[in-house]
Amino acid sequence: MLYELEAYVEADEDEYGGVEVAQAASVLGVGAGSGTGSEGDEEDWDSVREARGVREAVFSSWLDALTSLERVHQTLGLFPWLVPWASARVELKARRCEELRGQASQLVDVPSLVLAAAVSVMEKPVLPSGDPGFAALGSAEAVESALQRLWERWQGVVGRGWDHPRESGYVAHYVVDEMGRRRKGRDELLERCGRLLGEWSAGDTGPG
Repeated sequence: MLYELEAYVEADEDEYGGVEVAQAASVLGVGAGSGTGSEGDEEDWDSVREARGVREAVFSSWLDALTSLERVHQTLGLFPWLVPWASARVELKARRCEELRGQASQLVDVPSLVLAAAVSVMEKPVLPSGDPGFAALGSAEAVESALQRLWERWQGVVGRGWDHPRESGYVAHYVVDEMGRRRKGRDELLERCGRLLGEWSAGDTGPG
């Protein structure tokens, strides 16, 4: 009880401050708006990775703070005569939770999260295994298998992620990699996979 009352009443020195959170939010906002999930130089990727690390850390701190506050409330529910004694610390903990909630809200785009959640429960689409754009993969059976893996990978990445579904277009490269060292048709295949992912991102799961 004493430990929980002392925990998460103020920001720790190793937690991110308002300026760092705002900078991370700016990077993530640029990433969501300019498509850095699929393109960009190494410096851009480093910035995005760092910003995502800030987001993960803030959400982790928020969850830990909420859990700690809940434990205090549970204990006080068992020993209500301690409420007056603990009230000042409980107020500080609640205030810290609100501060972390405010930081967390800057680091996510709610519409994108809603779309990601929708993708996670989408039914398997009609896979265009007969599309000439995928001919470089080989037989119709090989194309069907590759597109099945593409769908499963894309749905998993989007469903577990934070960003708009279009930010996961990079998974198209996994299909192209199945061509091995063959170069003929590689660019065309990557372009067609990208368009297919775009269709799925837009909610079009009919014939490709």
